[in-house]
Amino acid sequence: MKRSRKKRSKSRLCVVEVEVNPAEPSGRLCWPDPAPACSPHIETRFKFRLSDPRNWKWVGTSPVVSKGPRSQFPDPSFISAGRAVLRDVNSDDGMYKYTVTVIHKTTHHQVEIDPFIQNQ
Repeated sequence: MKRSRKKRSKSRLCVVEVEVNPAEPSGRLCWPDPAPACSPHIETRFKFRLSDPRNWKWVGTSPVVSKGPRSQFPDPSFISAGRAVLRDVNSDDGMYKYTVTVIHKTTHHQVEIDPFIQNQ
């Protein structure tokens, strides 16, 4: 698997890329898990990429749902350029569960993956 990449910008926004692999032989997964938010009090955008977009697609327009507080995850996820994006205010320290939902394009088998985000 590829290493997690964090991109920083001058506007105090950090991007963390997460790979979603619903067909992983050892079990469905998101990587990294937990997905680390950036430095404390720096807003984080998690960008989720499907490992096999030819066979899998996102379910709905908000395929990533955080189970964390709205104070940390105030907006629903959205799809941009084929990736699901989730905003994390990242103003506290905590571990938050989220659900990623994808569907197989041929079999229409829907898969939910429940990893974690680690605010720092």
